[in-house]
Amino acid sequence: MNLSKLKMLGAVVFASIMLEAFYASATPDRQNRSNETGSQPTPVLALCPADAAWISDPTLPAEVGGDSFCDFYQFSWKAFYYLMSPSAADPSIRNFEDTSRFPVLLDQDSCEPTSPGKHTVYVRTTKQNDNTPDFTLPQAINQAGAGSTIYDQNGHVVYYSMSFSRDLCTKAASATPQQGNLPENAIELKFAWRVLNPVEVSEFVTIDATIFEPGAANPSTYKLGLVGFHMALSTPNHPEMVWASFEHHRNAPNCTLPDNPTATAWSFTSPSCAACLATPTDTCVRDTCAFNTAPNNATAITGKPTEICRLYPTGTAPEDHMAETNINVINTLNAQLTGTDGLVAKSVVEASPKAVLANYRMLGAQWLKDPSIGSNPTLGQASNQRGSLVLENPVMETTFQGEMPFVEHGVLAAVMGNQSGATNCFTCHEYTPGNTATVTESSNRNGLSHIYGEIINQIKLTEDEN
Repeated sequence: MNLSKLKMLGAVVFASIMLEAFYASATPDRQNRSNETGSQPTPVLALCPADAAWISDPTLPAEVGGDSFCDFYQFSWKAFYYLMSPSAADPSIRNFEDTSRFPVLLDQDSCEPTSPGKHTVYVRTTKQNDNTPDFTLPQAINQAGAGSTIYDQNGHVVYYSMSFSRDLCTKAASATPQQGNLPENAIELKFAWRVLNPVEVSEFVTIDATIFEPGAANPSTYKLGLVGFHMALSTPNHPEMVWASFEHHRNAPNCTLPDNPTATAWSFTSPSCAACLATPTDTCVRDTCAFNTAPNNATAITGKPTEICRLYPTGTAPEDHMAETNINVINTLNAQLTGTDGLVAKSVVEASPKAVLANYRMLGAQWLKDPSIGSNPTLGQASNQRGSLVLENPVMETTFQGEMPFVEHGVLAAVMGNQSGATNCFTCHEYTPGNTATVTESSNRNGLSHIYGEIINQIKLTEDEN
């Protein structure tokens, strides 16, 4: 590994952290040296301004406003606040919980109006590879791909659930479900949940989940808190979908140059392992704490706490295309929206269900520059990808973040992004223009939407039974 590249990564991560602090205190007359065109200095808020109306009067955006990085991240935040806001039809639930619009992906009949309720999570003991024709969803305690299972610092397993917009059911039931792109403005959502104690409830988006545990005679009910969130939204101009990821601010510290590693009660990092990141040794990083490792296909709902750190805070490696712009835009929006001085705290009353949204930050997003071209790197299409090119959510793709840092002169030095084996959304969700790209028995290539593929399988199974 080239030492200069290692130093470069450290500099980028350090810059990311410093930018968060800078933007949090910035005023419109403060200057930032970088913008997307690389021209004259731009006022910080003009770089990518947030709007309190996204929170106070949220609407679901139908299209990205332009082609700049800022446009895509503004689009993602608008969708996030809409989905997390109380439903106008039933203020006791949030919009994403309205199963008349966003059915929960179950192990059968996901599209039926009589499907089990919105708070049901089915626990499975295994999860197949994403590119097998008979891939079955939902997974509940195993992460996608590697099948890893993680546990919080209380030893409780993390549960996963998925929802989707009902228009996917209509498309899947059509005469040609695998022809053409996915429906315009289709939405897919994936959630990571941890069991909360009563003291924590006010800090999280929560659900009361009925969970069918392996071997249990009766289901159990838990108060779960949202710790990780993926959303993918298609638009008329972007059928490849815009893939965005968010997390709770208490999840875990950064691996390199951690942000106050001993100052927060992390959900997925012990105090001793957070301290290891501040004064690292190879022994504590790789052996004692064994960061970002997890058992595959574990079936127990309690277990040894997983030690997690965030390798790429904005899903960006130094050599990535427009890395500095990507980091700047993500950080300036996070700073404007979240925290005690952010727009969420300023625009909602403390008792509002929206107040808790101040505790969530964006990790990054991905999209394609030219949707008429696919996303597959093996076909020479890697240069078509934009945004956070090594985007992984630490509690949803824990072991896919890339190779762990090593210690050099008492400082953590991370290996480089794609050279380390780090992946991103399009690694597992391959986009082929003009095709829903669902996996078929004649292909071992990953499809754009695994959820959509499962809906098709469920419909076919129902037709065969009838």
